[in-house]
Amino acid sequence: MSTDILQFTNNQEDFSPRALQIYLAVTIPFMVLTFAAWRIVYVYTKKREQTKENEKVARTASGDSVV
Repeated sequence: MSTDILQFTNNQEDFSPRALQIYLAVTIPFMVLTFAAWRIVYVYTKKREQTKENEKVARTASGDSVV
């Protein structure tokens, strides 16, 4: 298998640091964006669950029926 980062020709290995820099410059920001997006989703759903739980506890404490 041959890529721009690491090429094999005639059983010789050729490493390209510039190609690795370009690869990392593209993939790392997208990885950070992906992790940040999932963190936002996680925090949002956790807060939503906590709010529902608090409402449920408040209803039971006030004597309302839990649905």
